Amino acid sequence: MKTFLVSTLLLFSISSVFADKYYSITDGPWSSNTTWSHTKNGPAATTSPNPQDEVIIRHRVVHNTGSTYSHHGNVTIKASGEYRINTGYGSSNYYLFRGSLFDIYGKLWTSSDFHHQQNGTSDSGQLNLQEGSVVEIGDDLILNANSRTIMNTVDCGSARVVDDIYFVGTSSQMCGQGHFIVPDKLRAWNDASAEVFPAVSQFQSQLCDGFVLYANTGDCQNDDPIVTGTGPFDLPVEYLSLDVYWEAETVAIEWQTANELQNDFFTVERSIDGKSFDPITNVEGAGTTDQVSSYKVNDFRPYSGKAFYRIKQTDFDGTSSFSNVIEIEFNQLSPNLVLYPNPVVSDHIMLSGLPRESVFEIKILNIKGAVVKQFISTASMEPERKIELPTNLQSGLYFLSVSAEDFLFTQKIQVQ
Repeated sequence: MKTFLVSTLLLFSISSVFADKYYSITDGPWSSNTTWSHTKNGPAATTSPNPQDEVIIRHRVVHNTGSTYSHHGNVTIKASGEYRINTGYGSSNYYLFRGSLFDIYGKLWTSSDFHHQQNGTSDSGQLNLQEGSVVEIGDDLILNANSRTIMNTVDCGSARVVDDIYFVGTSSQMCGQGHFIVPDKLRAWNDASAEVFPAVSQFQSQLCDGFVLYANTGDCQNDDPIVTGTGPFDLPVEYLSLDVYWEAETVAIEWQTANELQNDFFTVERSIDGKSFDPITNVEGAGTTDQVSSYKVNDFRPYSGKAFYRIKQTDFDGTSSFSNVIEIEFNQLSPNLVLYPNPVVSDHIMLSGLPRESVFEIKILNIKGAVVKQFISTASMEPERKIELPTNLQSGLYFLSVSAEDFLFTQKIQVQ
């Protein structure tokens, strides 16, 4: 039987420490300042990260502590990154994460136990194993307090613990669409910190409905789980849809949620490689609701060619989760159209150069991407098409979009 130790850890006073952000800029040890920078591309920092700092790992970083280590700041392991944590071995030498978000796209290896949040507290935070990540916990994964763990690792065997998963108390939760290997046992602890070996029903509700765990890689490949979750799907947001599409000269990002739980705001993010994402804008969430909510934003400066979009959701307590990633690619093919007059000074505009005997969809959109007029222009032998503007159209900047099966033409128009 494994002895479970509850450590008393010193909390950092807000008045005595200030969190900073560190980016790895080269392979190296955690303790070396030359491994780190406060910006993405240098120069080197003068110190290594403190436990309260936010860390973005993009290289191979080796963290030799030799004993228990507690980190309070957020941690992100990029797809190019590898974080190797050596706290020594045994239940008294473990890594404790107490931040809001530990987000893994690359590789994580630990020599011993990984504790998610502090036992005996009301701490909450999220551990994300993203698709494509590779994770090996050297001994046990111990889920404490109100921790949330999201497993989206796809490949069988890419994420595993060497020994057990412990559900400490009844508030920790594990969800996701991926695969995770637990070669020994699923265990639980009662309030007196005495180890118990529960019936499956005692912790099944802490696994989200349909989430499965496997004993080994073979069972995973054969889809033979050791347990299937029955708990409520109480992630902060349940998405009904997420659509990304071209709209005039912009990319429209539109999504619906079935329900939201303590949802503060959304952040729309984009990427050119599907790995490193940058924020575009924030959108206020609905808090807590069981009603369908709809959202839409437009990216007015989209990447040309291929791009990736996702939604980051943030709770009121600062924890975050992510939607699926949507890829979009567009190669604009347009005829030699001429639009005049522009600026527009009358109640119509003219389009010349449209292919004859073709049918087009024509839209006029405002600067926010909302359609103010939309109609189908039927086949015609005339070289020019007259487009009537809405009678109540106010002065300002608009987009004209002309589309058919084989092309899309967009142009800004100024209405005076």
